[in-house]
Amino acid sequence: LLAKKIPGIRLILLGSGPIEKELRRLAEESGAGGRIDFQAGVPLSRVYELHKKMKESRLFVSLQDNGYESIISYEAMACGVPVLLCDRKGRLEYVEKGYAQAIGDPENHEAVMEKMLEMLANPDEYTPKNPKIHSWDEITEAMSGIFKKILKAD
Repeated sequence: LLAKKIPGIRLILLGSGPIEKELRRLAEESGAGGRIDFQAGVPLSRVYELHKKMKESRLFVSLQDNGYESIISYEAMACGVPVLLCDRKGRLEYVEKGYAQAIGDPENHEAVMEKMLEMLANPDEYTPKNPKIHSWDEITEAMSGIFKKILKAD
């Protein structure tokens, strides 16, 4: 759908999984196969390559409905890329803080496309401004506090 609205647009699908074969088939059947670059995941030793690609991108989209922001979403925000996430329950912290945008139903392809077009047309409005991304030390301390509370409750 997006390729019809923005000629020459390219998509990078990073990683692999159980639906990769189906995605490749759909890409070829739709005629968009030449504009979609399927790439394997990037090992931690080469994460700088991922960050370089992110910084060169105009938009980062992750429509996995897992109920939380993924590490890669944080990395995209830190790279200064507009971020679109799936948020069916309306509880994602970085969406609430305005660092990312959300779509409630990733199955609604028209709504996803419209949101992507809006974000691509207005990058300054949707680029994260000084996001507060927690360090590993902050995350470890917070998790330690949660575990201590759980252990005291037992």
